[in-house]
Amino acid sequence: MVRVDPSEAVRSQDILTVVGEHFEIVALNPCGGSILQFALHGICGNFREDDADSMRVLAMLFDIEDALLAAHALGSDFVVVAARPKPQR
Repeated sequence: MVRVDPSEAVRSQDILTVVGEHFEIVALNPCGGSILQFALHGICGNFREDDADSMRVLAMLFDIEDALLAAHALGSDFVVVAARPKPQR
């Protein structure tokens, strides 16, 4: 099993640029994930909704990531895009 595949998402930083070349982006919603996808990997199942301490820790982690995103100190790893094809030239 390959634990890290260097060919995975080779040009991921170009995805939005390429989408913008072919589609009119109607809406773009950054969803974060820059820290949390790594911080919670393999442990997210330990946070239970019925455990107030778990929920406080999760809220704190979300607040930290949200603050860094809002300050533009961090980019969003995940986005949701609504787009329509550009007219053919």
